[in-house]
Amino acid sequence: MDDIMDRLLLPLLRGRRDLRVVDLDCSSGVCLAWVRIRFDPARMLSVDISDYGIQRCRNRGTELMVGSVMNVPMDGNSFDLVICNDVLQHVEDDQQAVREAIRILVPGRYFYARTNARFILPRNSVCLRHLYHG
Repeated sequence: MDDIMDRLLLPLLRGRRDLRVVDLDCSSGVCLAWVRIRFDPARMLSVDISDYGIQRCRNRGTELMVGSVMNVPMDGNSFDLVICNDVLQHVEDDQQAVREAIRILVPGRYFYARTNARFILPRNSVCLRHLYHG
């Protein structure tokens, strides 16, 4: 996973200072560890729907918040990078989750979403049915 994020995100974010990063449904905090190693973020926030997920991120050097990807308890235009790793295949309304990610993202900044849905969905299913253009 680090290799994928390196290839996709490093060229876009290299040299950026004071990044504000949120990991939606942080679970283990692996993506935030990637951010911490490669950047000196001004703010890192871990959001997870469960206390268990939040507890697993306790020692990752991040702010912690219990919340849902369906209704993120943050103001709009708050983050430079929104990470949503292996989440969209688990939510009932993936479009709502994407709209929330876009809502909290500063316009022109980056939304990184990864899903393994192609391994679990029927052949003709599509996880993200339409690209969201806000």
